[in-house]
Amino acid sequence: MFGMPPKMDREAMDMAEESRPYKKQYPPELQSERRRAQEMGDRLYEQYGKPLEAEHWGMYLAVHPNGQYVVDEDREAAHNRALNELGKGYFLFQVGPKATVRWTGIRRVDLHSNGD
Repeated sequence: MFGMPPKMDREAMDMAEESRPYKKQYPPELQSERRRAQEMGDRLYEQYGKPLEAEHWGMYLAVHPNGQYVVDEDREAAHNRALNELGKGYFLFQVGPKATVRWTGIRRVDLHSNGD
């Protein structure tokens, strides 16, 4: 298995995001909502994604804040299953260090990702 990149804390991720010249600007009224969604996504991944890393590395995990989740090898399949089984408001992750979080149009991509 490949070595895992060092985990960046929230402050380091924010600093890296601030330094991007193409940083997407969110209206002030959405900034707090965006931050809240990021924090909720982080908590959900810690609670539901971390325990799945050993057996489901690289798979896609959709978690609803109520604790229900689905896992699939294919991102689109995980998305479709989540819509059908969990309803709106779920977070979508790729299990492992290249974590992608999606929630109602807000997206965070792990800074260690090579863009794959």
